[in-house]
Amino acid sequence: MHVCRIALGLLLLATPALAASPLEDTWDGTSAGGVTAQVVVEDGYTTSFTWHGKTYEPKTSKLTEGGNRVTFTFSNGSATMKHTAAGADLTVKENGQGEALVHMTGQ
Repeated sequence: MHVCRIALGLLLLATPALAASPLEDTWDGTSAGGVTAQVVVEDGYTTSFTWHGKTYEPKTSKLTEGGNRVTFTFSNGSATMKHTAAGADLTVKENGQGEALVHMTGQ
């Protein structure tokens, strides 16, 4: 049993820590049509999404592409935010509406 604990401890020490996603931040932006957006990403999940002045609690959230893309759903649609050299691009698809693109800036 003692040998197993030592082996487990060595394994845990050898395991590299996961790097934080470049999207871990509070992001703000305004679409070409003047709609403001805010996305909060914490611990690899979208924890808050504000669109058209209404704040939604994301239903699902998935971080992909090595932490460079987060996709989430909310009660009125879905959205994807991708990290870019200039910040992030948010694409929002509302139910019954078209697609909106917002260039986002981290705080």
